[in-house]
Amino acid sequence: MLLEEMAWPDVEQYLAHDQRLILVTGSFEQHGRHLGEGTDRITAETIARRLGEETGVPVAPAVPFGMSLHHMKFPGTISLKPATLTMVIVDVITSVYAHGFRRLFIVNGHGGNKGAIEAALAETTNSLPGLRVKVGHWWQEAAVDEYLRRTFGGTEYHASVAETSVMLAVRPQAVHMDRAVAAKVYGGLLYSSAELFRQHYPDGAAGLDPRQASSEAGEHLISLVVAAYKTQMESWDD
Repeated sequence: MLLEEMAWPDVEQYLAHDQRLILVTGSFEQHGRHLGEGTDRITAETIARRLGEETGVPVAPAVPFGMSLHHMKFPGTISLKPATLTMVIVDVITSVYAHGFRRLFIVNGHGGNKGAIEAALAETTNSLPGLRVKVGHWWQEAAVDEYLRRTFGGTEYHASVAETSVMLAVRPQAVHMDRAVAAKVYGGLLYSSAELFRQHYPDGAAGLDPRQASSEAGEHLISLVVAAYKTQMESWDD
């Protein structure tokens, strides 16, 4: 159920009996010395597609770029300004609403997108009657946090054990474990300058040691998130 593979009569037929749609927001930014720049989009898109398979709800193409200004001192990062990302999300929501989608689930793969998502929803939920939106920041789900604390002794921040495990499970060719180093303990600075972020996290990773990652852990994390989101998608506040 990928929206990009559906012709307009397919969309029209779907909307005759269901108003749900899954949206995806990612980023294109450095993820330590060992993970590809597309990690956030790949991870969120994987979760969204499996959620779509479980629920029969179409998945829209991912927004591939996010608010990553704090990573701009690392080569390869492509960032949108917060206002730009907000308007992209507003325009996407406005477009799908115009066709009849009223229940949207956003799978977000990047912490830097949170502010833009919240701003976009503040605008759209107050201007588009009947619109209901749920947002999932996958690495912050209770089941994920509990698993990481129990298994690895901590929680996820950036390019550490959870993201590395998921990428080993779904895109191993974008993982270079021979370059992985112990991540520096996360001490904030998400909204610092790019210069300060690189100064504090010279390898680009923060949090749990990515060298503990495994594809098995990645598959388990995906299954935990998909199960949680499937439950959420089965009920909406009217």
